[in-house]
Amino acid sequence: GKPKSTLKRVFVDDAKAAHKCRRNKEHAITKGDRRFNVKEGRSVMRYCLSCARISLQLDIESLTKILNEIDHAS
Repeated sequence: GKPKSTLKRVFVDDAKAAHKCRRNKEHAITKGDRRFNVKEGRSVMRYCLSCARISLQLDIESLTKILNEIDHAS
């Protein structure tokens, strides 16, 4: 079968209205700004790009560790 992604649904789009970043309420996202979205069930969590970068970097580090464990398993 086709390999399936273990990642949640994530995407970047343009904000249709002004709102706050989910990770840091002091970060404003204004209408038209690019934003990072994570869909969990019916909910969509929206983040500013600077917070998204931090979260994605942590995810990359975690996935790299897991991949290294898989590569060195035997």
